[in-house]
Amino acid sequence: METIEQLRESLLETTRLKAQAERHHQESELLLGGMQAVLKSDAPGEMFAQMFDVFRQLLPCNYCFVLEPSKPGWMCCTACSDGVFLSSEWRIDALFSRILQGSTLATFRIDKLPEWQSQPESLKNEVGSALYSPVELQDSTAVLVLTSREIGGFSNSDKSLVERFSALVAQTMTSVRAKLLQLENQQLRQAKEKAESELVHAEKMASIGQLAAGVAHEINNPMGFIFSNSSTLRQYVDDISQLLSMMERWVDSTEEPTGDQLKQCLSGFRDLWRDLDIGFLREDMASLLDDNDAGLERIRDIVAALRSFSRQDKGIREAADINSGLELTLKMVMNELKYKAEIVTDLQPLPLVNCQAGRLNQVWMNMLVNASQAIDNFGTITLKTEPVEDGILVSISDTGCGIPKASLARIFDPFYTTKDVGEGTGLGLSISYSIIEQHGGRIDVESEINCGTCFRIYLPTAMPVGLEEGVVGGEADVE
Repeated sequence: METIEQLRESLLETTRLKAQAERHHQESELLLGGMQAVLKSDAPGEMFAQMFDVFRQLLPCNYCFVLEPSKPGWMCCTACSDGVFLSSEWRIDALFSRILQGSTLATFRIDKLPEWQSQPESLKNEVGSALYSPVELQDSTAVLVLTSREIGGFSNSDKSLVERFSALVAQTMTSVRAKLLQLENQQLRQAKEKAESELVHAEKMASIGQLAAGVAHEINNPMGFIFSNSSTLRQYVDDISQLLSMMERWVDSTEEPTGDQLKQCLSGFRDLWRDLDIGFLREDMASLLDDNDAGLERIRDIVAALRSFSRQDKGIREAADINSGLELTLKMVMNELKYKAEIVTDLQPLPLVNCQAGRLNQVWMNMLVNASQAIDNFGTITLKTEPVEDGILVSISDTGCGIPKASLARIFDPFYTTKDVGEGTGLGLSISYSIIEQHGGRIDVESEINCGTCFRIYLPTAMPVGLEEGVVGGEADVE
C-alpha cells in the first residue's frame, strides 16, 4: 500500500499536471483566438495590435515589436505595440545572427548590448531585458522582440511559450503582407480606372473637336434662315400695323362716325388690304413660323447631342435603347457624313441593353466617322440593327476603299493607324474594341479592297457576371 507521503506526492504531481494542462489550454485558446482575430481584421495595424495583445496577456512584457531584413546587414522595425521602435534600424550582429539561424534567445540585461546603446536614453530606462524569437516567413526570416522592465524578466518557460506562438506571428505577418498587397492592387486598379475614365473623356472631346466645324455648320444653317425669317416677319408685322393704325382712329374716337365717314374708312381699308396682300401675309407668316420652329428644334437636338457626348461618363450601367443612341450619334456626325455618303438606316425594334450608353455612343461615332473617311468620293453608309439570341447586333458598313488583309489583324492594336500622319492617333478602334469587350460583346469585321468594310458588333442584353466596371473610350481613327 502507498504511504501517506507517496499519496501526498501523487496529489501534488496531479495538481501540477492539472495546472500545466489548464495553462496550456488557456494558451491554446489565446493562440486560436489571436489567429482568428488577425484573420478577421481588415487593416494591417489592427492585425499587429491583436497579435501584440496576445503576448501581453501571456508574458510580462511592456513592448513588442517585429524586425525585418531591410538592407544588407541591417534590419528595420516594421511593427511595434506602442510605435516607439517603429522604423528604427538594427545592425545584424552576432546575437541577431544566432537568432536568424533559428535560436530563441533571452538577454538577461540589455544595458551592455551595442544595439541597445544606440536607442534613446528615455527608452532604455524602460527596458531591462529582452526576449528574441525568429519568425520564418515565405521569403525571409523576421525577429520578434519582447521587452521587460525587469532585468532577467524572461524565463526558459517564456522562451518555450514564444516558440509555440511563432505560428501566430508568421500568420499575422503573412496576413499583413496579403492585406497590403490587396490595398496596393486596389489603389492601382482605382488609379487605372480613373486614368481610363479620363482617357475616355479626353478622346471624346478630341473627337468632338474634330467635328466642331461640322457641328457649327449644322447650327449655322438653321440660324441663318431663322434670322432671315425673323426679318421678313418683322416687315409683315409693320404692314399689319398699318391696318391696325387705321382702325385705331375710330376705336379711340368718342364720336359716332357718319355714313360718309364709314364708307371712306371702308374704302381705304379695302385698298390697303389689297395693297398689302393680307391673305398672302397670313399664309406666309404661318409657314415662316413653322420653318423657325423646325430650325429651333434642329438646333436643340444638335446642342442636346453635343451635351450628351461631352458629358463625363460616370461608369453607371443602365438599361438603354441602342437605336436611340445610334440616332443621337448620327445627329452629331451628320455634317461629316452627308457630303461623303448617302446614309441608309434599318433600325429594327430592339430589347433594352444593360450598358454604359455614353461609352457605346463613342463606339458608334468612331465607326461612322471611320466609314466616312474611308470613302474617297461619294458612297453609301448603311446602319442596321437587329435582335439576336440573348442580345442585339449592330452592323455599320461602307462602300469605301476597304482595309488590306495585312492590316486587318492589327486594326484593333493600340496606336496602329492607316491614316496619314497627323490624322489619327491609332486609338479609336482599339478603345472601341475594349469598350465592346468589357460589355461582354465582340466585334467582327469583313473588308474587301475597293468594295468596302462592314463592322458587326454583338452586345448581350444582360451584362455577364464578373466583368469589371471600368471600360475605356476613344476617338475615331482607323481606315
